Order: sequence, then structure tokens, then C-alpha cells
Amino acid sequence: MAVGDLDMPALGAGWLSADEETRSAVQQANAWNGGNPAVPGVLHLEIDQGQLPQQYRPQDMERAVVFGRWIIDAGHPDFGSEIHPPLLIVWAQDLGVGDYTSSTVIARGYLVSQIFGWKTDLVRTPRGLYDSIVDQIKLQLQSQELTLLTQSGDPNAQVTADPAIIPGYFGARIVSMPFILRPGTGRKSSFDRLSVAYRLAGRSGVSVYLEPLDTEVDAVLVRLEMSNLPPPPDLPRGPSDDSRVRRK
Repeated sequence: MAVGDLDMPALGAGWLSADEETRSAVQQANAWNGGNPAVPGVLHLEIDQGQLPQQYRPQDMERAVVFGRWIIDAGHPDFGSEIHPPLLIVWAQDLGVGDYTSSTVIARGYLVSQIFGWKTDLVRTPRGLYDSIVDQIKLQLQSQELTLLTQSGDPNAQVTADPAIIPGYFGARIVSMPFILRPGTGRKSSFDRLSVAYRLAGRSGVSVYLEPLDTEVDAVLVRLEMSNLPPPPDLPRGPSDDSRVRRK
């Protein structure tokens, strides 16, 4: 969920306030140099920072390939488009004046869903953010009444929204993601040769293919295919039991 404006009175919810961590994050995201460039033609992406370790993060002026859903984010006033969240991020960097190119590949392990619980009906219908907040506010109001009567309880209790965490990718359909790797510069001598070395962590449901390109530029085509991935390990449960990993 993306939040671009915390002016609660203007949104018709003057009685609701956000905690300091949320306000700080929104302020940083809206800053001119904080991740919201507001430049026409620039497509940004969003991903949970814990799913992208530092050693896999592209730096300024380095090349990257991103695969994911191109969406319209209704959580911002301008309904901007973005890739949120990427399924696969490929990053390449020059390690030696154009002679050596190093590349890393990482895929998201988990996906933060738009499910904020399940209703108590027979089929356990997924519950969205609005229904979740309304239900929690009702419970808080009942708790406040109990607090006034018994002089107990926590009058400063907060309303939280815990979305369900589901596997980063699931399904039997094959997803193919190709990209091209090449040195930063061309050959300096007729004796130069293109060589490729790779180290991959084996995982069921993932295949990797490397093919030379029949072009005048030294390059190799890398193609990843994913299907029928096993579910990732369960994450520790959050404040709500509904925040654990579920497979559809």
C-alpha cells in the first residue's frame, strides 16, 4: 500500500493520525531527492527493502533490468504508474575498465498482498484494507467504552493493518525473462575472446539458459524460466495471525 498524503482532515478523517515512522517515510518519499523524482517519462519501482539486500542494489549510473507488473498506483493523488513490486532484478557493474562485467540476479521471495484478514463466513472471503480498519475501529470503540466503565485497558491503543504475506511467485504458468550481458567496451585486440563464468544457487522450478548472440557486439543472452516454485519458508508471525505466509 502506498500513501502519498497524510493530511487527514483534508481526506475527511481528521480523527485519525499516523505514527511518526509512517510520517517520516511519507515525507522522505515525497522529497525531491527522496525517491519520488516527479519527472515525466521516469518509471519508478517499489519493493520491500528487506527483500533487496545491499549487495543486490544497483548504484547510480549502473545498469539494471527489472521484470514485474506495470501498475497504476491508486495510493497516490496523481495515480502514477510504476513497477510494484518487481519479480526479478538483474544488476550489472563494470569491474575493470570495461573488460569485466559482473551481474547479480535476485527474485522476490515474498509478496505483500492486499488481503488484511479473512471474514468468518464459510468460504473465508478475503478482507480488504477498508473492512479491516472499520472492524478494528469498532473494536477500539468497544474497548474505550469498557475502559470508561472499568477504569482499565489501554486508552492509547493503536489501530494496525497487517496484510497477509504470500509467496513471491506461484502458479504453473512458465514465466520467461531474458536479458543481455556484455562487457563495457569492445575488443581491444583481435585475440580477445568473450568468456562467461557463473555461479547459481540451485532451486526447484527455476531454469537458466545462456546463449551466444550472433551479432558484431560480444554479448550473451541469459534467459530465466520459472514455474511451479515450491513455497518459501514461513516468516515469523506478526501481531496478527493473518500476517503469515499463505499459498493460494
